[in-house]
Amino acid sequence: MINNQVKLSDQKKLWNQKGFTLVELIVTMGLLMLIISLIYSFFLISNNFGKMNSDKADAQAQSRLIFEGLKKEVATAKTGFLVIATSDSPENILGLIKDGEYAYFVYNGVYSKMNFAGEIEPAFGNLGLDTIAVSYEVVADTGFNNKLLRVIILANDITLETEIYSPNSGITEAGGQTKNVLILKTAI
Repeated sequence: MINNQVKLSDQKKLWNQKGFTLVELIVTMGLLMLIISLIYSFFLISNNFGKMNSDKADAQAQSRLIFEGLKKEVATAKTGFLVIATSDSPENILGLIKDGEYAYFVYNGVYSKMNFAGEIEPAFGNLGLDTIAVSYEVVADTGFNNKLLRVIILANDITLETEIYSPNSGITEAGGQTKNVLILKTAI
């Protein structure tokens, strides 16, 4: 009889043990999935902001390189003039350049420099921006006799502009609209 009672008390212990029901486990797993998805979306948004800030920094750095490089080139140039040309076809620009001159324009998404022989190379570094457009215009009526050049850069949807002084010569242009090619004669 004692053996029988022990067995019954062991069975009661098995049935009286506390545990999780299937419903409790499903609810807990659902809450856990919700928390994990919120954490994942936070990291995804943070990553997008980081990439956006990185693209902006790249655009500003490339624009700064172009501005600084152009300041040196314009300051030492003997002559300069602005033209409108289809920069996706360098042959259109090549016909405008004479010996000792260089054309500065955007070609295949890279700010480039082309010499009289038609050799094209990246000008002032290339950070591989998604989009870049550079335009130029002479700042009129400033008392500088067309020696002030405005450079406007649109890089990765950020617009930056500066004015560059040309101490050696004036910059000439045809018409009053913004140009996309700058041609400078070196001071040799």
